[in-house]
Amino acid sequence: MKAYCSHCGEKRRDHTDWKLSNIAGEAFAEVTNLEHSKLWQTFRLLLFKPGQLTREYWNGRRKRFLGPVKLYLVFFALSLLVYSIHRPTAIYDVRTLATFDSTGRFHRLLDERAEKRGMPLAQFAPEVNARWQSYISISQVAYPLVVALALMLLFRRRGSYFAEHLIFALHLLAFTFLTSSLLWPLVALFGFQASIETFTLASILITAGSVVWTAVYLVLGMRRAYAERWLPALIKSAVVLLIYFLTSMFFLNSAFTLAIALTRGTG
Repeated sequence: MKAYCSHCGEKRRDHTDWKLSNIAGEAFAEVTNLEHSKLWQTFRLLLFKPGQLTREYWNGRRKRFLGPVKLYLVFFALSLLVYSIHRPTAIYDVRTLATFDSTGRFHRLLDERAEKRGMPLAQFAPEVNARWQSYISISQVAYPLVVALALMLLFRRRGSYFAEHLIFALHLLAFTFLTSSLLWPLVALFGFQASIETFTLASILITAGSVVWTAVYLVLGMRRAYAERWLPALIKSAVVLLIYFLTSMFFLNSAFTLAIALTRGTG
C-alpha cells in the first residue's frame, strides 16, 4: 500500500498513527512550526493583513489556511469562554449584571422570577446563564449571514456571489472575536464597569480602542479584498459596523429574554 494518496498527496494513516504520542506530536508541530503551520499562516494574515486571507480564499489558495467557518467558530468559542469563566469579567452572567445594578432593580427581578418558578436564586441564575450562552451560540449563525447580506447590497454592482461576501464576513467577525479575546487580559486587569450606568475610564478606553481598531481593519480589508477606494470604503465600513452592532444588540437581548422566560423550576 502506498504511503501517500496519488490524488490529494496526503499521507495514508495506519494504526500506529493514532497513538496518543503521535497525535500530540502533530498538534505540537502545528502550533510551533511558524513557517508551515496552517494555524500560524492563517493567524498572521487575519491579524496583520486585513482582507488578504479573503483574497487568498477567493483566488483558490485555500489548502494553506484554516477554513473560514472553522476560524469563525474557533474564535467565537474562545471569546465566549474567556468572558464567561472569570466572574468579574463574565459578561454573559446575570449575576454580573445584578452586581453592577446600583438600583437593585435587576436583582429584585431575578428574585421575583426565581420565586415564581419555585427555584432558589442560586439555582436559577446558573440555569439562566446556561440557556443564555446556548442561545447566543446558536445566534452566531445569523451574524455572518446578516453582514454578508449587507456587503452584497453595498457591492451589488460588482455582481459577486453571496458566498464570496460570506467569506469576507466570516473573516471579519473572526477578527472581532479574536480582538475581544486578546483584550480580555486588560479587561480583567482594569475592570469594565463601575455600575450598570457608569463605565470606568479604562473600560471606555479599551472599548473605544477596540471599535477604532475594528473600523480601521474593516476599511483596510475592503481596500485590499474589494479594491475599494478610500471614501466609499469608509462609508461602507460605517454601515457594516452599524448593522453588526444593531444585530448583536438584538440577538443578545432576545437570547437573554428567552433564557429568563424558558428557565423552569419545580413550580
